[in-house]
Amino acid sequence: MTTFTHRLTKRDGNWVAESVTKLEHNRELSIRTRRDSNGTVRTYATVSKIEGSFRTHRMGFGSKGGDFQKTVLSLNPTRATSKAIQTQHDTAMAQMESILFQVRKHYEEEDREANAAQPTAETSDAVATDTAAVAAASSSEVAA
Repeated sequence: MTTFTHRLTKRDGNWVAESVTKLEHNRELSIRTRRDSNGTVRTYATVSKIEGSFRTHRMGFGSKGGDFQKTVLSLNPTRATSKAIQTQHDTAMAQMESILFQVRKHYEEEDREANAAQPTAETSDAVATDTAAVAAASSSEVAA
């Protein structure tokens, strides 16, 4: 089960509900609900990479390679009170299994490529054995 930290705060005069959890590969999923400049209350799911004390988010602009970002819910309430923000946020959080599935799907190929690029103990031993064999063959040719 995924554990989230939740908070409801007021920023720039607007209520913001946010839930955050850590994911694999130094990633963090943030679900954030707030009123935008048009008066629409939106809930976003965004994944960032954690690098030291920084969070980075790569923009993909419709192509492969960007980090996950999706509008989960978008409503136009008459007022964006703390209760309205929290209610919409709770509604979005009820979709968490679906959101996590989409996040895993989004990073599936990238993670597979990253895992394939990392040498395992077996491949490291094989490379060391091949290198030793080449060195031995070279030294025996030099001696002859």
